[in-house]
Amino acid sequence: MPAEEEIHHVIPRGAPFGGPDTDDNKLPLCPTSHSSVHALLRACLKARKTGHLDPASVAHYSPYVRKLAREALDALDAKEAPP
Repeated sequence: MPAEEEIHHVIPRGAPFGGPDTDDNKLPLCPTSHSSVHALLRACLKARKTGHLDPASVAHYSPYVRKLAREALDALDAKEAPP
């Protein structure tokens, strides 16, 4: 466990995700990983609006950070999918 940790919501609580504030949606992360996941999510959400994501802007994130961002984006896709 890191010396410092922040609680990350796997499915972020804010818009557009609307994730729950429940224990099963919380994960302790070091501050660097936590800020990295949210930076990557912001980049991905912007890319969805513009239709362009520069692969180089994603490559420097660790596989773990990319995995966490993918989980949040997959949850958002499922939420927005037509019934």
